[in-house]
Amino acid sequence: MDDVTQGGIIFAAIVIGLAAWWWLDRLRHPKSKCGTCRATGRLHSSWSARWRDCPNCSGGVRDRRG
Repeated sequence: MDDVTQGGIIFAAIVIGLAAWWWLDRLRHPKSKCGTCRATGRLHSSWSARWRDCPNCSGGVRDRRG
């Protein structure tokens, strides 16, 4: 095999391995903290001192399976 083919096979193996790891991680940990509000369920308004509900999770914990 030449170097280009071998490099492509290694790259494909790495991509498949990362995809499998990500999939298994989602199965093991289906609920995660919201990255926007960090599981508080509220966001601070940028223009005033008011708080509002998080538009991504509406409560702080998201079910990543759905």
